[in-house]
Amino acid sequence: MRDPIEPAFSAFGAATTKTYDMLANGTYTFYVVARDAAGNAEAPGAGNRRTFSVSAPDLPPSVTIAVAPSSPDTNGAAFFAWTGSDDVTPAVSLAYDRWLDPLQTDPGTFAPGTSASYGSLPNGSYTFHVLAKDGAGNLSAPATATFTVAVPPGPPGAPAPASATLIAPHTVRVAWANVAGETRYVVQRCAATRGCYCSTIAPNAAADTTQLDDVVDSGYGAGNFGYQVQACNGAGCSGWAATPFVNVP
Repeated sequence: MRDPIEPAFSAFGAATTKTYDMLANGTYTFYVVARDAAGNAEAPGAGNRRTFSVSAPDLPPSVTIAVAPSSPDTNGAAFFAWTGSDDVTPAVSLAYDRWLDPLQTDPGTFAPGTSASYGSLPNGSYTFHVLAKDGAGNLSAPATATFTVAVPPGPPGAPAPASATLIAPHTVRVAWANVAGETRYVVQRCAATRGCYCSTIAPNAAADTTQLDDVVDSGYGAGNFGYQVQACNGAGCSGWAATPFVNVP
């Protein structure tokens, strides 16, 4: 039995050693009594107890990041897990201060928990910081993990609104909204008299252009014509932005 930590003797056994870890500073008394095969047990006394003191420096805790995102991270999400240890305070009783720079600044607050997650991170470089604090208020050195978010660009948005205007005999000006992240535009024409089957008239209109003049071949004859435009880049193409029909006499 160890006083004052253990309130009563343990069950009898054959062991002749006992080890205690992480003793807080203070004074303790260790007792041990023997029992023979007949069940006779000696009484506690001066001969079977030892008093000792623990006066060790309370060292600061340590913290290690066990899980961090790979770099570059291509999905914009990050998960961290860490472990802490201390010479006196049990690991489950440690508190932690953590933040993700430059998204956050050091809050200077400590709370339980050994994981953190972040989502929808913009492209860029980040450093995660975590510090541990023990029961005596001692702080660990910070543990850090640096990584880069590089989410591949997706297809651009649709270049809506789009319009079609007759500007000369058999000439239609197709106009559309310029969108970010495109490398080209695709323009198609459809004739209402032909069931609106669409044919491509400009497969590679230059990036950042916003209009195209289409000369409708006389072989089509008079009628209503509609157009549709999509924006494209290396990741794919947007949906179509359709114009109202325009009558070509």
